[in-house]
Amino acid sequence: MRANLEKFQVLIDAAAEFDIQMALPKNMPTLQALSTGNYTRLDNVFISTPLINHVMECCTAARERLARTNHIPIVTELDITTDAQKETSQPNFKVADWKKVKKMLGHKLKGLETREDIHTPAELHTHVKVLT
Repeated sequence: MRANLEKFQVLIDAAAEFDIQMALPKNMPTLQALSTGNYTRLDNVFISTPLINHVMECCTAARERLARTNHIPIVTELDITTDAQKETSQPNFKVADWKKVKKMLGHKLKGLETREDIHTPAELHTHVKVLT
């Protein structure tokens, strides 16, 4: 008995480590022994914790079981609808008035502190913010 508890503890530890939960409700048999006709549960369905609230249904489908098989099929339905992605507008450099751009950039560059080299991404972003 102690050996079985130790083996089961391995499963519990793995479920905690990988952040997974049982999706198949308890007391739902997944196997019917061909010799005795007894029902038992050998199969389990695990799902990552972030997805557990998206499980619409997790159940056995006894009517879908093939002849002379002992495992009962398990059906898991997830709601994985996604939000529509909003298209962001991108600048069209082909239609830019480059004379105006050069003039504006020239004015901004005159006020830019350029006495020191740029050594970090933060310094680069600071200089880019001044220009845009």
